[in-house]
This record gives sequence, C-alpha cells and structure tokens, in this order.
Amino acid sequence: MDSPFREKQFDRLVTQLIEGNISPERLACLNELLEKSAEARNRYIEITTLAVGLRKQSELHDARTNCNSCGIGMSNEVWTALAANEMLAEAVDVPRQQPDDGYVSLRPTSPVEVSRKRVISKFALATAALSSAAMFVIAMLLIFTPARPPVVATLVENAGAEWSSQFEASPGADIRMGKMHLQQGFAKLAFFDGTKLIVQAPAEFDVEGEDQIYLHSGRVFARMDGPNVGFTVRTPGATVVDYGTEFGVSVDSQGRTEAHVFKGRVDLRSGSDARVYESSIRLSAGQASAANQNGTLSEDAWQCNHSGFVQSLPPEGAFGWPGQRLDLADIIGGGNGFGTGQQERVIHPKTGEVADQFVYSSRKADGKFSPVASLKYVDGVFVPNASEPPQQISSAGHTFAACPDTTGKFYRNIANGFGQQGSETLSKNRKLLNGVSYGSMEKPAISMHANLGVTFDLDSIRADNPGMRIDSFSAICGVAGSNPPKKHKAGFFVLVDGQVRFQIHASHSELTGRPCSISIRDNDRYLTLVTTDGGDSPLGDWCMFAMPALELEYFERQQQN
Repeated sequence: MDSPFREKQFDRLVTQLIEGNISPERLACLNELLEKSAEARNRYIEITTLAVGLRKQSELHDARTNCNSCGIGMSNEVWTALAANEMLAEAVDVPRQQPDDGYVSLRPTSPVEVSRKRVISKFALATAALSSAAMFVIAMLLIFTPARPPVVATLVENAGAEWSSQFEASPGADIRMGKMHLQQGFAKLAFFDGTKLIVQAPAEFDVEGEDQIYLHSGRVFARMDGPNVGFTVRTPGATVVDYGTEFGVSVDSQGRTEAHVFKGRVDLRSGSDARVYESSIRLSAGQASAANQNGTLSEDAWQCNHSGFVQSLPPEGAFGWPGQRLDLADIIGGGNGFGTGQQERVIHPKTGEVADQFVYSSRKADGKFSPVASLKYVDGVFVPNASEPPQQISSAGHTFAACPDTTGKFYRNIANGFGQQGSETLSKNRKLLNGVSYGSMEKPAISMHANLGVTFDLDSIRADNPGMRIDSFSAICGVAGSNPPKKHKAGFFVLVDGQVRFQIHASHSELTGRPCSISIRDNDRYLTLVTTDGGDSPLGDWCMFAMPALELEYFERQQQN
C-alpha cells in the first residue's frame, strides 16, 4: 500500500459494512484496501468471524434473507455446499446432561447394551474446523465482493490512446460496463450489437450496455455493421437513437449536444431519457441539429459537418493529435485540427469564402475584416495594411495598431498546403524551408503569400476540447524556396487579442525557418497570424507558417456539487 495500514479506520469501514450503512465511496475504499493489503484481509476475517460468532442463529437467518432480497446474498449452491460439508463431517460425541435432583429420570431401568463410544481424533476435528472456516471465508467473499460488470464490447484498435484509469489498451481487450476517460489519441470499440464506435480524446463516457453509452463530453463517430438498429448515445441534454446509420455526436464544455448524420437516420430527443422525452427531431443523411444542456432542441436542422468527426483512425505520424496538439493548417482546410481537413483548401481574404481552387493574381484589397462563416474555428480574414482607423482583425473589434505600411495587395489565398503552379520543380521549391518539404499531414503548413491575415477563435476550440487547456502556439516562419533572393523583405506577426506577441521583419535569405513560440493564457480569445511584404512589393513573398500548432494540456475538470 502507498500509505501505512490504519487499523481504526479500517475497523470502522468493516463495521459499517456489517451494519449495512456503508456508502458506495467507502465500499470502494474498503475493496481497494482488501486488494492491496494482506494485513487488511487478515483483520477483515478476524472482525467478520467475531461478528458472526456473536450473532444468534435467527439473526444470521434474517441477515441471509435480507441479503438475498437485495441481490447480494449467497447463492443456493453455497448453502448446499455448506450443508454437504456439515453432513460429511465426523460426528462429535456430546455428553448427555444429567437431570437435576427432584426430577424423575425417564431412562429405562432395565439394563441395555451400550454401544462402544466413538473416538474422535484431533486431526478430524482440525479438518472439520478448517473446512468450516474455508467455507465461511468463501461465503463472505461471495456476499461482500462486488460482481464484475459484464463485457459488452471489445477494443478493436487505438492510435496513441491514453486512458485516465488502468486499462489494458491492447487490441482485443474487453470493454466492460462502467466509466471510461480517453485523455489522448483515438480508440475504436466494437460493441456486441454490431456498432463500431470511434472515440476522439478528450472524451468522458459511460459504457451502459452492448448498445448504449452515456457521453459526458467529447466526440464519437458510430457506424452500424449489420441489421441491428437502436444504438443509443445519451448525453446531459439529449439522446441520439440510430435507425441503421453512420452518425457523429459531440458534447462540448457547456453541455451542448450536436448530432450529425452521414448515412441513414437518427432521432434526436430532448433529455437524457431515451423513453421519456418532451420533443424530438428526425434527422436524415446530410443533416445536423443540437440540444442545449437543459434539453431544449434547436428549431431547425442544418448541413452536417463531415470534417468535424474522425471516421477512420489516422496514420502514424499525423501532426494533430487529440489531447496533445491541434493542427491549425487542418483547421484552414475545414477540419477539426486532427486530420479531418482537406489539403489545398483555400480561404479568400476579401470575402471569407472557402474554396478548393487556388487563384494566382495580384489583387487590391479594401482593408475590411471578413468573417468566415463556414469554418467554426476561424473568426475571419483580412489583407493587412496601415490605415486610419487601424486594421480590424477580429469580429470583436480588435485592431492591429502596429500594422506596417504594405502595398495593400495580395497574390494568393490563405491555404492549407500549396497548390500547383508552373513547373513541378517550381512547385516543389515553394514547399521548402531549409531543405524540408512542408504541406503534408505529417508536416503541415499554412501558406500565406504576403499580404494576408487570419484570426482563429480560441474559445470555440476550447469548447470542443473539454478537459483541455491551450498552453501555447508554435510554428516555423519562413519564406519558401531553395535559393530565396536576398534583397526582398517580408514580415511575420503573431497577435493575441490585438497585441503583438511575436514579430520578425527581414530579408528572404534570413527567413529560411525562424521558430516561433508564445504562451496562451486561459482568458486569451483570438489568435491572429499575419504576413506582410517589405513595403517594396509582395514579389516572391512565398511566406508560410510551417507546423502551426496549438499545444494542448489536460487539466482535471472541477465537478460542481
């Protein structure tokens, strides 16, 4: 044991157990002590043996009846075994008690043949005593040892999974009914009803049966394999019941539930009771809807977000990892930061529209901030330039007061990765920093040919990663190319809520890969990345933020009583 055995504390726990007024928490504590300490087990046998010896036979009978009525009594097989043991034990001669004076003996007065007295060996007595003691210990274990929950699923596969409790995370491990908390990575579970469930960290959930879970927080994706329907995901404010489908369910830090249907149909019902509910909405493929923590359903459905849920485990070496690191390039590509976004996806800096096609041309901007409505974690985009009033960089009205003078022009859109332009050699060069090629899932990059700016909503990211805090932002800043020109200049800025936290302004030859790292406070709301030309022209300013990451850190969520 980690701490010394405390006999008085242990005796109180056993006494409460015998008297039937022990709480579930104290019962769990007692079980843990019995598992870890031989001294505790010996003391347990001493106390329970003494307690049973002091009780009358009628009290033992009543205790047995009460235990059986609440489902924790000994089975008929145990009582049968005890009876058989008593019948097989050797007889013990008990002297007949002589009547007191004044009483008439009813024994016959005629001589009778008296049988020879049996001799009982000490070995037989010891054997009988040990057998009875063993049966008693077995009976006590059956009475007071909680039965293990049934197995209802199997762990099929995991990717970097870390669990908060001691759980055998190897493929093929049994999943029993009970609480589970995935802190990092992904896990794929196969339920006995045929449902395959992918869990993305951080996620807290209760396995309630072979066709049901209770999702406290986090994200899961469910796929039905086979004819069975009815797999149920309960949450604090809603219940999702499938009708042969593929769907995703998320619960954020505020208790808001979202259901997204990719195939088939589901019912989204108000409240966490699947059978008793006030309202419901039937969602078909391509639809999504939500319920708040109080069970109030959204009035309308909207288009589901395919990239919001991991539908297959990512390959080893992926940059974004749940519970550890969030990939901002993946978010530019429409993903959730963990590999669900699209490569080569772009955002137009003047309109905020998202597209799948690069446009290469020098264009003049109007200096306005444009919200990006279709990307949940992107607040908006802009083309930076010194102006009066200062350049707006967030929907909350934050400004970039220290923005340098630029040409006010941009050549290409903000993108996850790099498009193809010109020769194959030229396209490859535009991915290089210090000889390293970026723009893949393993080595992502946000390409931001000057002049461009993008702002991320940190609170939206926090809400969808419950139990995690954002610790820092990191990236590698540089101008791509195998041999960048020396005379042209470019600038990189990182701002938090309008305040510059990092900046560098240098020639292309000096910007072949500068590391950037800043701390993020829990009350910081908006993170802004900016690239600027050197005031000369944006010619050749193939700027990128390579390996752009929000480093995540787990903290124990405070429970409100």
